[in-house]
Amino acid sequence: MLVPGDAITRLAEPIRPADIRQSAEVVFHHVPQRASAGLGTVSSRHREKHDEEPVLVGRLSGVRTGVDGAAVLRARSAKRLSQNRLARIVDVAGGERVSGWERGVGQPRARIIPDLARALGVDPLELLSLPNGVDLRALRLVAGRTAPELAQAVNVSVHTYLRWEAGQRLPLGDTRTLASLGRQLGVPVERIVEALEASRGSGSTGDTPRLH
Repeated sequence: MLVPGDAITRLAEPIRPADIRQSAEVVFHHVPQRASAGLGTVSSRHREKHDEEPVLVGRLSGVRTGVDGAAVLRARSAKRLSQNRLARIVDVAGGERVSGWERGVGQPRARIIPDLARALGVDPLELLSLPNGVDLRALRLVAGRTAPELAQAVNVSVHTYLRWEAGQRLPLGDTRTLASLGRQLGVPVERIVEALEASRGSGSTGDTPRLH
């Protein structure tokens, strides 16, 4: 997995077969905690390592849909919650996590976003930066779903699903897939079509998206 200091350098490198294999390993590494039911209690230290949303990398220009740290800060201040108090409410490791989100140096896991919005008394969309409008990634984050679990739910590979979020090979003519996405994300099919169209503005140049 990339460390922060390597991120900018790796963005400029070509995709290699080894990278694709590593991508598959990372996808399984980031299975959400609820998928591990029955495997025992997740410790605070383990939870801390998994409170950040994986980053989709590739040759993507422009800004991607994600949590807007300034919006989190404004909403938290309006509710008069400390960072530590908010962290306890949404069950993350500590106030430093919330601080990281607000400073833009980290992203909360998708599963946390609905709880975060409820704790702050706002609509989840109000916490997102939406450079392309409400795209497919935005709908997924609002629903608190990870890319791997949503891909499994609509019966496609994670690779295929991530291409949709990157605006590539969109299933606009596949009524069954559109209906399945709508059911999983709790929105009408028309909203899914609009979100897929908005995903075209994600800035992808055609490289294979990868999770880190």
